Amino acid sequence: GGQEPTRVELAHHLLDSMLGQYFARSEGFRGLRDSEAESGPEREPGRVNFQVVWLHWWSNLEKEVREAIKPEIKAVYDTRCSSLFYRSKLHFRSIFMGHGQGPEKALSIQHLQTLCDDGIWALYQSRPNSLTAGGSGVLSWERFWEDTQPILKAAIKDHIRRVVKDEMQIKFTDFRRRFHEVFRQVDEHTEGVIQAPAYLQALKHSPLAELLDLQSPNRDGAVKDAGPVAQNGFLAPHQ
Repeated sequence: GGQEPTRVELAHHLLDSMLGQYFARSEGFRGLRDSEAESGPEREPGRVNFQVVWLHWWSNLEKEVREAIKPEIKAVYDTRCSSLFYRSKLHFRSIFMGHGQGPEKALSIQHLQTLCDDGIWALYQSRPNSLTAGGSGVLSWERFWEDTQPILKAAIKDHIRRVVKDEMQIKFTDFRRRFHEVFRQVDEHTEGVIQAPAYLQALKHSPLAELLDLQSPNRDGAVKDAGPVAQNGFLAPHQ
């Protein structure tokens, strides 16, 4: 049967919408819209044969959108670092409170490892620290957290930075594929160069049309504000 979309699928859909808006408002894309406006009798001389050379066009477009999206990505990165840090802290604390001995809730590192979530333990162990290298002594929650906090913060920052970078690479590769599929439909002789108005028309009839806000001709190039997406974190935070 038809399943409900998962949180991750919804998040990817949000990211698609947000990136679509950035592509739609980019200079590279405005050039395409202008080419259509200027292919009528009012056109400026010199703009008649505005062409899209695929390699240059995509390379400039990607560079521009990656630069424009940086503040959103930073907001997502910060949100996800905080989220994972606090979840990890609560996880460690609940283990000490539930299994620690005596008023100090003392626990050995070995025992802690057997009770800890694998993903959180991997983060904790990813940086050298005196506790995991130490002997079999027991630690109070206070002492453990005091020593662990800076290690965990640094490990989480490294981890989330890698994850977000990989996710963005996947998304840009996917958008490149989708833009190029439409380009190839127009580029019948595989020359890597097509007329801009023809490309714009093809995009209007492609699955990208909605993402790029190309469906309503009277919008005058206006695009929706993509701002609030990052506040929600456009991809579900995970370890």
